[in-house]
Amino acid sequence: MFEQSVIGRWLMLTFNFKFIKRTLPGPTSDHLTINTKLDHQGSPIIHDGVTSFQFKACQQLRTFLFFIGYPRSGHSLIGSIIDAHPQAIVAHEYDVIGQWPQLNSSTNSQHHKLLYQLYNNSRYHAISGKRAPSTVNSNVYTYHVPDEWQGRYQGNIKVIGDKQGGKTTRHFRLDEGKSIAIVNNIKLKLGVNVKFIHVVRNPYDVISTAYIRRFGKRQTDSTKQQDYIANVDMKKLRRIINHFFADAKMNWHLKSRLNDTVLDIYTTDVITHPKQQINKICLFLQLPCSQHYINHTASIIHAFQSKTRHYIRWPSNLIKMVAKRLQHYPFLSQFTYEN
Repeated sequence: MFEQSVIGRWLMLTFNFKFIKRTLPGPTSDHLTINTKLDHQGSPIIHDGVTSFQFKACQQLRTFLFFIGYPRSGHSLIGSIIDAHPQAIVAHEYDVIGQWPQLNSSTNSQHHKLLYQLYNNSRYHAISGKRAPSTVNSNVYTYHVPDEWQGRYQGNIKVIGDKQGGKTTRHFRLDEGKSIAIVNNIKLKLGVNVKFIHVVRNPYDVISTAYIRRFGKRQTDSTKQQDYIANVDMKKLRRIINHFFADAKMNWHLKSRLNDTVLDIYTTDVITHPKQQINKICLFLQLPCSQHYINHTASIIHAFQSKTRHYIRWPSNLIKMVAKRLQHYPFLSQFTYEN
């Protein structure tokens, strides 16, 4: 399956990009040549004649950024906003902890490989992935920020990292010692601080979305949707609830252990007060936050958040059970099924 996926992406990239130069919108337009050769993750290796990645750009690197949290909580939006900053590079689901052992090298260049891979991933998604303009991927929701620096940088990079929230938390759950060792190794080799952004969405929506994605799908036909809502497997729903709270327990443990290096970001706050939250993120990462940057990044935040809890029928006993368990975690205690 993996080989088929890589071959499929190679054919798509060959068809779309071979012998083509694309200009990315931004404060300064630079021409990109897309090489259809793929890296070990199946992403295209990008050669950029103007802003090609140079390790000296990281000489003033201050922060390595991880995301922790829960799947389908808004990490992609937050990661895309940070990646639009001229002094930040945030990859899209590279999986730093999972990939770090594979970057091992006898030449002691493991951290250089990591920096390049994160830049390459960010660049790819700005051109043809999750952060590309809608004209490139018209059938896919895009996190493209017009006239900003997604997939590129200006001057010195101050923050670099990866948007991989739920999976990072799972790595800590499966082997906390190994995960902490990798984080400390990156911190030591790069000589930087490590920070975490903990993205939080209403747990009933997170759990419902996980159920829908794993065991079914939303129906465009309202009649079929009603049938789907009524036929929820309670055992499977309980299993997903337990997975969610296992993640919450680990995130609470990490927050207690890492103290002020973890920032909670609530998607509801991002939607209702986008400019305030963008400024909060910049302050946490010690990045300058111009009004130009705030206005452009805030423009991609939509005022409506999908309430997927209404796409399945929650029995009252499970609503109450989740509500009771939420009170064990201060960062979740504000949520209810109704809000």
